[in-house]
Amino acid sequence: MTRCAGQSASFSVTASGTGPFSYQWIKDGTAITGATGNTFSIASVSGADTGTYCVVVTGACNSLTNCASLTVNLSTTASALSNVTRCPGQSASFSTTASGNGPFSYQWLKDGVDISGATAPTYSIASVSAADAGAYCVVVTGTCNSITNCASLTVNEPTSATGPADLAVCPGSEADFSTTANGTGPFSYQWRKDGVDISGATNANYTVDFAIGTDAGAYCVVISGACNSVTNCANLTLNTPTTASGPSDLTLCPGQTAVFSTTASGTGPFTYQWGKDNVNISGATNSTYAIASVSATDAGTYCVVVTGACNNFINCATLTVNTPPTAIGPSDVTVCQGA
Repeated sequence: MTRCAGQSASFSVTASGTGPFSYQWIKDGTAITGATGNTFSIASVSGADTGTYCVVVTGACNSLTNCASLTVNLSTTASALSNVTRCPGQSASFSTTASGNGPFSYQWLKDGVDISGATAPTYSIASVSAADAGAYCVVVTGTCNSITNCASLTVNEPTSATGPADLAVCPGSEADFSTTANGTGPFSYQWRKDGVDISGATNANYTVDFAIGTDAGAYCVVISGACNSVTNCANLTLNTPTTASGPSDLTLCPGQTAVFSTTASGTGPFTYQWGKDNVNISGATNSTYAIASVSATDAGTYCVVVTGACNNFINCATLTVNTPPTAIGPSDVTVCQGA
């Protein structure tokens, strides 16, 4: 007789001949107390009940012994699956080891749906993608029962990042670089300038507090996540302060044309505003300011405010309007002949 653990088992015998009959059941050579009927039953078998069961039947003339064996199959168990975390492109494998009485059969499922052909103790995915993430279970079936074990597959998201952006600042200003990481962290950061690691620059932001000419260059950040690293770069440009040459002093006569001009240097774009005697001249916003025909009232100090990316620069010149010459005399004279 073969039973699974927890099932009932019953042996019985039918005696023939001249009675009355008596019965004694024996297990592995040892009499079972109280087992004196023609039937011996075990309500719920376990592994310890496995053995040879005999019954000694005694009648009027003789005794007879008959035997049978009880085999108790072990319940099916299986080792737990381990959760797996992978990056895209890596392989993933789930495995279980069955115990109990076989033969064993296996069926793997993903998110509750049978995986076609997945009927071995191990299930593998050669190259995972995001679509493979989910709950993987295996149903292990043995002689007596089935057991289901499950684990999850997590597919990490590759690391990507936005920023930093190119910066152009004026000398003495702050330059703030920043990056935003995406994907599966945790993330680590390392900033570099012109290919050389910057000591202690290991946050998502990097600031140059007081930019000078030597700070100009290429700034890169290496962002490392769970799966990979990416490098993003930006340039820091130092703007040149605004300076200007001109205008030059002018001395003209009434009616002549006066032309003031300036040439800006530095980082533009540039804007211009001309003024006379500290008062802005409406519409005078080019690098040149001209008066078509000067008069005495045009004399004065002319200044231009040149504004560039970093600063303002003021240059001034004077316009002198000469006074036309005048003269008195000579007067008419009448004299006598010979006088």
